Amino acid sequence: MSRKIYYEGWIIADYEDKEFLEKLGIRLGKYNEETTSFENCEVSLEALEKLDPYWGRFYWGLWPSESSVSS
Repeated sequence: MSRKIYYEGWIIADYEDKEFLEKLGIRLGKYNEETTSFENCEVSLEALEKLDPYWGRFYWGLWPSESSVSS
């Protein structure tokens, strides 16, 4: 079995960007209006590669997750 790499963390974005981020394949967590960020997000390596060019429009702190999905 191979393991799929995921990252967990937060993404600073406007709430209006929710649909766009989800189309990149990101599982968004709860939105925090005080920090204007989605918390407890789950991002696959593929989604992170799609998100990467948008640094500056969005900011994030993502760390490799121990929980992985078998494929």
